[in-house]
Amino acid sequence: MGSVIKKRRKRMAKKKHR
Repeated sequence: MGSVIKKRRKRMAKKKHR
């Protein structure tokens, strides 16, 4: 799961500004 979170962190960067 660690490697999956690293890939989602790139797309979450845009949602992080929620």
